Amino acid sequence: MSFNADDHPYEDRFAPVPKGIYDVDVESVEVKPTKSDDDRYRFTLTIDGPTHKGRKLWVAFIPYHAANPEFAAKECGRLSELSRAVGIIRWNS
Repeated sequence: MSFNADDHPYEDRFAPVPKGIYDVDVESVEVKPTKSDDDRYRFTLTIDGPTHKGRKLWVAFIPYHAANPEFAAKECGRLSELSRAVGIIRWNS
């Protein structure tokens, strides 16, 4: 196969999304076990605006990491930030 990127239109769809506040839709949430049998929550988010509409974001959390409580505490903090951002303070998987 021969390919030259200069021969095709270019959109920088993989550039980092700048830090900011965005409206997002939660497209999906998956709960999958890790190798150590902890639950990993994987969120697929789609930006709805005000800029970067249609861009996808993937976020994963392991809030109950039995082998590393310090890591688990950080993950719970990240999950708390997401929960507050979407206005759902309490939830059950």
